[in-house]
Amino acid sequence: MIRYDKILVSIYSPELHSYANQGDILFLPQKGDSAKKLFKPRRGTSYFVALSDDRKPSAIGVIKTIKGGMTAENLARLDCMTRNKKTAIPDNLEMYEKFLERINKFPENQPMALYWQDRFGSKEKTLVVNKAIVRGYDLDLAEIFQFDYE
Repeated sequence: MIRYDKILVSIYSPELHSYANQGDILFLPQKGDSAKKLFKPRRGTSYFVALSDDRKPSAIGVIKTIKGGMTAENLARLDCMTRNKKTAIPDNLEMYEKFLERINKFPENQPMALYWQDRFGSKEKTLVVNKAIVRGYDLDLAEIFQFDYE
């Protein structure tokens, strides 16, 4: 199994609709996850969920280097534990592998967001992890995105 050295972690910034605790590992929302109580995602966007007990939503995550790396199996196990599933690892790790591959293509401290993308020739939409467009805020964005992660 491939070990990836980068992971997507959360920032805490209610102005940016990121309600997860700073430093929590983020992943794609699964069935049963919701952001309705905290915010409504903009049209064409979605949100990540923190892999912690409360699974709080986060519209933006930041890529950080992780010591020792992370495998798709480890990420899947963490996701299942926070969803209170009885199975430790799902049968299909492809979703976790693709997520980690995509994250590791970008540089460290890069803000990321989740967008809906239309599939050509189909009415189906897919979630795509891409660079976040963050502008128009009266915040020190460099301070928010460039923190030490252990």
